[in-house]
Amino acid sequence: MAKKLTIGNSKGGAGKTTTSLLVAYELAKRGQRVLFMDFDPQSNSTRTLFKTFYEDGFSESATTVFDGLKSKDLLPSILRPTVNFHFIPSSQDTANFGLLLNEKNEFTYFRNMVKKIEDDYDYIFFDTPPTTFSVFLNSSLAASDYFIVVSEVSAYSFEGIGDFYDVAERINQHVNKDLQFLGVLVNKREDNKDTMVEIAREYDLSDYDTFFRAFIPYRTRISKYAKHGLYAYHRNVLVPKMIETRMRKAAEKGKSFNPDTTNFGEYDNWDKEVMTHFETVVDEVLLRIKEMSESNEEVKQ
Repeated sequence: MAKKLTIGNSKGGAGKTTTSLLVAYELAKRGQRVLFMDFDPQSNSTRTLFKTFYEDGFSESATTVFDGLKSKDLLPSILRPTVNFHFIPSSQDTANFGLLLNEKNEFTYFRNMVKKIEDDYDYIFFDTPPTTFSVFLNSSLAASDYFIVVSEVSAYSFEGIGDFYDVAERINQHVNKDLQFLGVLVNKREDNKDTMVEIAREYDLSDYDTFFRAFIPYRTRISKYAKHGLYAYHRNVLVPKMIETRMRKAAEKGKSFNPDTTNFGEYDNWDKEVMTHFETVVDEVLLRIKEMSESNEEVKQ
């Protein structure tokens, strides 16, 4: 049975989608079977994943999460770009999900559909819109085992932590007794900035029951992934530019340049640094899940 996670914030701009994708991607790199479900009508994670894995980019003909939920069978909606990383794309039609619900199945419809496929995976991630009140967030939390609140270093984003937590707490009390809080993951952190100093005055970031020890620093490279694909900016943008420059310089000297003779590498140092940070984040996610599982077993005994 898969461990199911929702990573979010009630405010936009916190970096929840890219963070969710990179955490899921790292787990798949470690050999875990991962399914990433885009449950947001904006389809941002869908577009990023198509750019990551498919040269032609986003496909309008793809069978989406709404198609699967409407037909009560998510299997045809699953795309399998690698052995361990699978995903279900979204589209604007996902906005119609609420039409499938009624008073009796409002919190169980999505969960029941996920149950049909969860045994095929070790981890399932749900990406939802950045809002506090929506059928997407309620359904995802009702189907999740764990949730993480991701917040960038801004007063606006930190205000969203409590709002998101309150929604999850209500879902835990009334719908999903198994839902557990893994912690707050701070994104775009820069310790020497005034905003960070102000945040540290108001929030105890050393309260590790609430905040992850690991954090994600502000890096321009991470912001490139949404447009160009995960760890693909170097490969798809910088390398072609380097090849073009070398060919031009060679031509100016009356020489030729064969790009096949040069190994530019799939990742540059900026990508490798991001990978290192997310390896640390995933290490802590796994540790927190392990500790919670052990604590739950002790309570049962």
